[in-house]
Amino acid sequence: MEIPDVPIDYGDNIVVLLVQTPRVLFAYWEVTPATWHTLTRRGVFTIRFRQCEGPGAGYHDVYPDQRTGNWYFQDVQPGASYICEVGCMEEGVFYPFLRSMPVTTPFDTVAPPEEYELTAPVLEDEMAPGVQAALPLPSSGVFYQ
Repeated sequence: MEIPDVPIDYGDNIVVLLVQTPRVLFAYWEVTPATWHTLTRRGVFTIRFRQCEGPGAGYHDVYPDQRTGNWYFQDVQPGASYICEVGCMEEGVFYPFLRSMPVTTPFDTVAPPEEYELTAPVLEDEMAPGVQAALPLPSSGVFYQ
């Protein structure tokens, strides 16, 4: 049996943004030939990477020359949310056509240690008056007899 080749594209309009590390995001996109023609006829094909909120919120534009591709966005802020848009730039104005789902980068620090107090289980005879102990569940062998 012959294994078919992986297709060059799937005939979809899509943009996906993925978290690789707390400081690196990866985007991939595909637009159909018809969409590519529409966007490039109107302006310059543009991938816009945008931080949604927080300090440093803004955007970065990339101008790839292909309708399918990918891009690594480096030095992003840990703990921040981002989206990626596909569109065209016409006379300095960006017109979005597709938008990824938002992603949030994880923090790049370890949580501070917490102190836990270990306690012994409460025995039936030590329970407060009026509180009933939970009934033990039968084992599966007893249950299915």
